[in-house]
Amino acid sequence: MPPNSPLTAGRIVGLALFANDEINDAELFALHRVQVCHQLGLSRECWQGLLAELHDAFLHARKRPRTTLADLLPVQYWLNTVDDPDLQRRVAQMCAAVVSADGFVDPGEARLLRRLLGAWPLPAEDREMLEALVYGLDFEIRPRTDVDALH
Repeated sequence: MPPNSPLTAGRIVGLALFANDEINDAELFALHRVQVCHQLGLSRECWQGLLAELHDAFLHARKRPRTTLADLLPVQYWLNTVDDPDLQRRVAQMCAAVVSADGFVDPGEARLLRRLLGAWPLPAEDREMLEALVYGLDFEIRPRTDVDALH
């Protein structure tokens, strides 16, 4: 897969759709609202094919105990091949829109967002948005005080 491929970016966004082991109307509406096909430069047919591919992998994962979809797919490889900062940002925002659409962040969704945070040097506002979804809105990072001043 070439670097920054729309197909790879689409697979990452599609994975966000399956990360909570279901697809609901709110998540589908969120993708429609952010215009996923337009944002990634994918035809509707190509996007539907990507979702069908992920759905097949999802069904396969459900047959195996304690196996998630992300366990069966080369997610880290996909993340590593998207190195364009603008594309990373758009994918992260689309994933956040899907994950937050139903008002609940499932553990599988949180794992995917943590992987995005670990793989990509996103701008501060995008990192804060994803961290709020992963860790909750009351999560706050405070600067460390001078260690010598404590002793």
